[in-house]
Amino acid sequence: MLHVVVCYDVTSDSRRARLFDGLRSHLEHVQFSVFEGMVSPRDYAAVIRHIDSTINPDEDDVRVYRLCPRCRNEVDLYGQAGHVQAEAEDVIVG
Repeated sequence: MLHVVVCYDVTSDSRRARLFDGLRSHLEHVQFSVFEGMVSPRDYAAVIRHIDSTINPDEDDVRVYRLCPRCRNEVDLYGQAGHVQAEAEDVIVG
């Protein structure tokens, strides 16, 4: 699983709405223009494809940060901020 943070500044309302809807299907909306969460490599690729197909690279700014487990534990949170919880992974016992 990959821990990702996506921040964006999209100039068009329609592109911003499409980006928001696509990101919301994979990540948790944590601030106005910020999504965060744990995704599989396959879902990460889907997020990147969605970003690429939605934004105008001449007008919009999107940043995707991948946090390693050690870095994730060193994120300082203030106020009402809380860590995004990783979804429970399926465990197969054989």
